[in-house]
Amino acid sequence: MIMDSHRERRKRRLTVLRKPFDRGAVFPFVFVHRDTKQPHQELPDHVHDWEEIVYVHRGRGTFLIDHRLYPMREGDLFVIPGNTVHRANPDPDDPVTSSVVFFDRSLIGDRSLGESFSLFAAFDRAKSERNHRISLRPETRRTVERWLDAVHDEISLLRPGYRHAVAIALARLLLELGRETAARVPEDGRASEPPAAPPWIRDALDLLERRPGAAVTLASLARNANVTPAHFSRVFRKATGMTVTSYRIMKQIVLAKEALMNTDDKIAAVAERCGFESLPHFYRMFKRHVGVSPAAFRKRHRPRRP
Repeated sequence: MIMDSHRERRKRRLTVLRKPFDRGAVFPFVFVHRDTKQPHQELPDHVHDWEEIVYVHRGRGTFLIDHRLYPMREGDLFVIPGNTVHRANPDPDDPVTSSVVFFDRSLIGDRSLGESFSLFAAFDRAKSERNHRISLRPETRRTVERWLDAVHDEISLLRPGYRHAVAIALARLLLELGRETAARVPEDGRASEPPAAPPWIRDALDLLERRPGAAVTLASLARNANVTPAHFSRVFRKATGMTVTSYRIMKQIVLAKEALMNTDDKIAAVAERCGFESLPHFYRMFKRHVGVSPAAFRKRHRPRRP
């Protein structure tokens, strides 16, 4: 029996993650219901263009989203806007069981109907406040669980019109989250970090957030933290589930995607500004993590001009 190499297994996991998330999909929706994963089963380098909702049914862990670390506990709900670096890190002794919803906004649309309210209010507020966790009230938890179970039933039974039923259920879920978010007092994202993460991990994440394209090395981060590089690397990976290099590359990829969508800069200029060591390295990393070349990504995501 021939064993797969680590690289082949990793490539297959990334392909499984990336393949359904097509902006042009007729039904841009993926659902995982009450799934329990051990730390080694979590997908690495997790970033995609679709919106994501994660609801924790039970268990414990930590969740790296953007550049914040959150504890994962029963009843927590996380809203993750598209193109946001994130990775769950389940507790090995009490792994998280969660339901996860992935969707593109085109599935719901965003008509105002004469109101200032948006069905994507929870996502927009998470992005502006840099706080992605919602601790739900008991009555809202019951509502969320009811709608998640309804989506699961529709997808399992595949009755005529099930996709319409899923879209309606998702709109109702987004409505509840928007109302819950509107009633919530803004929280300090730092207060959400688990005490198991030393302050210097938080400081390192903040530095990498402020300077994603800068040449920040493991040695310099360890020096700032006054610990050895080996110790820094070990604690960083335990806290975030990612290596420093993986996290840096994903932040650079996010920055590059935004530049490709929102500017007319040449691809070489984007690569340089985002801190990639060379143009070939940029092409290699971008295609590995996004699935297409930078040029193809820009063509697919830039609005057509008259």
